[in-house]
Amino acid sequence: MSSYVKALAPRQLLAVGDEGFYGRAGDADYPYSNYEGADWLKLTALPAVDYGTVHVYPQNWGETSGSKPGANATDWGTRWITDHLADGRTLRKPVVIEEFGLQIDPGRDIADAAARDAAYRAWTDAALASGAAGDQFWLLTSRIDDGSFYPDYDGHRVIWNSDPANPTRTAAQLFAAHAKAMAAAS
Repeated sequence: MSSYVKALAPRQLLAVGDEGFYGRAGDADYPYSNYEGADWLKLTALPAVDYGTVHVYPQNWGETSGSKPGANATDWGTRWITDHLADGRTLRKPVVIEEFGLQIDPGRDIADAAARDAAYRAWTDAALASGAAGDQFWLLTSRIDDGSFYPDYDGHRVIWNSDPANPTRTAAQLFAAHAKAMAAAS
């Protein structure tokens, strides 16, 4: 399919837009296993695919201490990012951390906003240090037409405003500083 799309639009950059699941047969770690039938390495290596994409949602994938002894959502996410960026270098293709997010949930390793911010800092630092082509978290919101904030449907919302009462203000500032650091590095 990627070759077909490239034939139609040869100057269009092409990516798979997937979660980044590996296809390691026998690996007990769900996102690294072949359970989903996808293989990020093989898909990204296709000649018509220009760059790799990765999502990072360890809580949604059961990579937390509450569901797997010894696991930690923050550490697992950092490893997931650095593994993909290393594999991108091996493939000689850029990698974009296309989406990432964490919910504040003490039972799934993120006790409060400070813990979430620390995880986001670890992940953005890993993306910068490991040479990510770019990264973006899910989901930056603001006020909508009626003046209210966009609803937090999935627990990942970060509000972009300077109101000191904004519970996600620190995360918004972290992402703004990270964007500047990524721009300076490119």
